[in-house]
Amino acid sequence: MRPTSARPTSARPSSTRPSSTRPGAEPLPHRPAPPPANPAGPQTADLDRLLDQDGTVPDGVAAQLNFFLGGGPECPDGELEQDEPPQVSTRQFTEIPSVPNFCFRGFDVARDVRIVVTTPTGSATMTLKARWQSLGGFAYPVPPGSPTGRYRVRATQGSRSADTEFQVRRASTPTMWIHRRNADLGETVDVYLGGFPPNKPADLHLYVCLPLRYRATTTVAIDRNGEGHLALHTTAATEPNCYAMNSPLIYTPPPVLPDSPDGPDNQVFWLHEPQPATPPNCLTRALRC
Repeated sequence: MRPTSARPTSARPSSTRPSSTRPGAEPLPHRPAPPPANPAGPQTADLDRLLDQDGTVPDGVAAQLNFFLGGGPECPDGELEQDEPPQVSTRQFTEIPSVPNFCFRGFDVARDVRIVVTTPTGSATMTLKARWQSLGGFAYPVPPGSPTGRYRVRATQGSRSADTEFQVRRASTPTMWIHRRNADLGETVDVYLGGFPPNKPADLHLYVCLPLRYRATTTVAIDRNGEGHLALHTTAATEPNCYAMNSPLIYTPPPVLPDSPDGPDNQVFWLHEPQPATPPNCLTRALRC
């Protein structure tokens, strides 16, 4: 599911009423309208154009990073003891932005799961399609501009259902989340920012594997809540590889890179060549064909 950007607001027409300033009185000083709480929509950038930059490392920017590039299960095993009720779970608190995972236990992986998320401003319905991976869960983006407060989650599959909830708050320090972390060529990769100094543009630096070497810089507008959103477009001609984005406000590597990966692990993404769909293995346990 892709996050929905807020609609731009239309300017109100100027008033045709006569001025209420009394004769001889000094006019009131002009007060500019405050910047919008959220951007009208994500900024966009083309990854191919960024890769065309000459790669000269700016002063004060790290030439190389050593982020963790691997992965692992997001959720525990989905099996339950017999007669246990189904469960849906996620972490209790999350910040704007982030991409928490909903984990499911006691549901049939061969069937769809209907998910309803109720936020402080409304609700949205999504579907976890059949033959989902129980260890992967369901990624639910909480992008810039999301409301703070309590979020309630209900998962339903036929007569079986489960509920959970979590609290959303604004990031208190500069934070970045990339979604999706694994994408096909031609898809858009979203870079979410939060906790940045308000109303000050932020420089984001692109790194390319392997190793993660500096390639380019792009600038993203930050709103008065300290949040921003970059939609990074890719094409069928983009190099399939792993990439990372970074801001020195989030992470600055030590003068000598450590031997083991260091730094945040939610700022790396992989681009893959699209693969043809493969039929399910009907001999696999829990799959019904």
